[in-house]
Amino acid sequence: MTTSSVPFWMPSAAGLLAGAAWNFASVWTLSRLLNAWLSPQRSRRHVVGWLAAKLAVLYPLAALFLQTYPGTAVGFGIGFTVALLVVIGWYALATQRSLAHGR
Repeated sequence: MTTSSVPFWMPSAAGLLAGAAWNFASVWTLSRLLNAWLSPQRSRRHVVGWLAAKLAVLYPLAALFLQTYPGTAVGFGIGFTVALLVVIGWYALATQRSLAHGR
């Protein structure tokens, strides 16, 4: 019988933190991409740069993390979901405040 020196909750906790951090980075990168794309001073170079950052950096990092630590997938998914809900809630609150102040 073998025992692991790592507590049973550690992989899920690491996955939760990694998933949340990855999602915040992804949303931040997406907001920069949309800002560069939809702003009046459009810059194709900035759009391509932010898209490359999202596709060439963030997605491979997530894949590498999940392949290296397969036991963290559930935690990663939960962290991703929680972070997404936080971002949606923050956006809804900011929009509501903006409408209330007539901006």
